[in-house]
Amino acid sequence: MCKQPVVQELGDSPTGRSLPRRTGRGIGAVPHGGILAHLPWCPPPLDPHLARVFYISKRPPAPSSVALYAAHFEQVLARVGEVHSRPAPPDPHESQQLRAALRGAWLGWTLVPKPGDIVHVELSGRALFEFFAAAGVAVRRRDGVTLALTCHDPPSVVGPALLFACLDRRGLRRAAMLLSRLLGQPLEGFVLRRADHVFALTDAGARALRTRFRRPVKRLPVVMISPARAPESRTGVFVSGPVSDVASVTRILRVAADARCPVTVGRCDPRVEDAIRFEASRCGIAAPAFLGDVSDAAWLNALASAQVLIYLRARGGDNSLAMAGPLHFGLAAGCLCITNDPRAGARELGALDMVRVSDAPERVLADVLAPSHCHDRAALAARVAEYGGIDAVVQVYRSALRR
Repeated sequence: MCKQPVVQELGDSPTGRSLPRRTGRGIGAVPHGGILAHLPWCPPPLDPHLARVFYISKRPPAPSSVALYAAHFEQVLARVGEVHSRPAPPDPHESQQLRAALRGAWLGWTLVPKPGDIVHVELSGRALFEFFAAAGVAVRRRDGVTLALTCHDPPSVVGPALLFACLDRRGLRRAAMLLSRLLGQPLEGFVLRRADHVFALTDAGARALRTRFRRPVKRLPVVMISPARAPESRTGVFVSGPVSDVASVTRILRVAADARCPVTVGRCDPRVEDAIRFEASRCGIAAPAFLGDVSDAAWLNALASAQVLIYLRARGGDNSLAMAGPLHFGLAAGCLCITNDPRAGARELGALDMVRVSDAPERVLADVLAPSHCHDRAALAARVAEYGGIDAVVQVYRSALRR
C-alpha cells in the first residue's frame, strides 16, 4: 500500500495550540472524527523534490461548504507538493471580525515561503481572514513564490472587504460599505493582479472574473473522489437540504410511494419537517425519514447509500455563477442526480449529461424509478472520473501552474 502523503498542520488546534504538528495520516487526520476517512488513500506525489504548498482555507468541521470542498481538494495539492495546512476560522462570524482579518494579514506577512513554494487560498463570501492572508502574501512574497487563488462566489471575491462585524450595525454599516467601495475594491484588484493564478469553479464564474478584473482566470474542476468502500446495495431517494419547499417534497413522496422507494430528507427547519409530515399523512403516504442537522461525515454516508440524489434549490438570493456542491458530492458517491438548481454549476453539469436539471424534479424521478428505465452507471462513473476525478484535476492544476 502506498505511503500516505505527509500533511503539516500549522493552524490553531481545538485546544488553542498553534505549534506545528506532523501526521502521516494525511487529510483523514482531521480533529474529532476523521471527516474523510471514507475516501481512498491518495498516492504519493511523483516528484521526489517536492515543493511546499501552503493551503489557507476553512477546514471541517465547519458550517461552510468551502470547508468540505477544501478537505477534498487537499488531496489534489498532496499530489503537487508537501501540504502545509493553515486553517481559517471555521465560524463565519469569527472570520468577519476585525481581529480575524488582522490575524490573517499577519499570517500572510510572516509566512515568507521560499522560491518554488506555492500558496493557495480559498476565497468566498465574507471570508475576510483568508482574503487578508492573501493580501499579506501578495505584499511580502519573494520572486519564485506562486500565489494561487480560488474564488467561490464570482464575480465577487469576498464581498465588502472592509465590512467587519464591529461595523455591521446601524450608523456604521453605510460608512463601512463606502470604505469597502473606495478602498476595499482597489485592494481586491491589487490581490488578484498580484496572484499568479486565479481559479473559478465554473466556466461562467471564470468569464465573470475575467471581465471584472481584466486578467486571465481559469476554471478548476471540482474534485470528485469516490468513497473507498462502496455500499453493497443502494436504496432510496435522498432529498438534500436545506429543504424549504414542502410542495415539491410532497410530490416527490407520491412518486416514490408508487415505486415503493424510501425517501430521506436532509436538513430542514422543524416547522418544514412538521409540514411535510402533515402533508404525507393527508395524502395517505408514508412520511420520509429525516436526517436532521448532522455532521458532514453523516451527510456523506447518506449520499453513499442512496440511489438517487434530489437537490432542491430555492430560486433567487444566491450567486447564479456558483458551483452546486451537493451535486458534485452526489456524483462522486455514485448517485443519479436530479435538481432544479438554476445556477451555473448545475447547468454545466447538465450540459455534460451528468445531472438531470428540471423545474419538475418529481417527473424526472418518475422516469428514473420506472421499471423500464436503464441507466449505465459505469458510463456515468467514467464521465465523472474524466471530468472531476483526482487525476483529471491534478492534471489541470499542474498544467495551470506551468503557464
